[in-house]
Amino acid sequence: HDLQQVRSLAQRIAILNRGRIIRIVSSNKILAEPSDELSEYMRLENIFSGFSKITKHGTSIIEINEELRIEASFIKSGPVRVYVPPESITILAEKVPTSARNVFEGEITEISDQENTVKIKVRVKGGREFTVQITRRSLKEMKLNFGTRVFIAFKASSVKLI
Repeated sequence: HDLQQVRSLAQRIAILNRGRIIRIVSSNKILAEPSDELSEYMRLENIFSGFSKITKHGTSIIEINEELRIEASFIKSGPVRVYVPPESITILAEKVPTSARNVFEGEITEISDQENTVKIKVRVKGGREFTVQITRRSLKEMKLNFGTRVFIAFKASSVKLI
């Protein structure tokens, strides 16, 4: 189902497997902490696999590839899968000082109109793409288009462990 519908309509979600309810959880919990099995079913975007190392600052750095490292607020070492919600990512026209621990330069590769928002795909260094969700107003005001160079930013606390 569409995640926008889930967020706006459901307070609790029943998870079915072969016609049987296997779990009932709050919609806030399932969207904040999606499990491995549900991430595929829910068609979550911005799922990355990598190797996590704990930093001396009480965070983790996840190496996705040689050119892409994501900082997360959880403390875990070893192989991980993470999810970054598209609505947690901000698009910037230029690099500015920010509290966000993750800032990447990239290029807009796709723009798709949603019901009340716009989803934008941004390809960053290392060839990986992030999906960002913004308002139509932001799209117009920032004059974003295919090929536009932008920065994306998100907090370490936005990175969810799957």
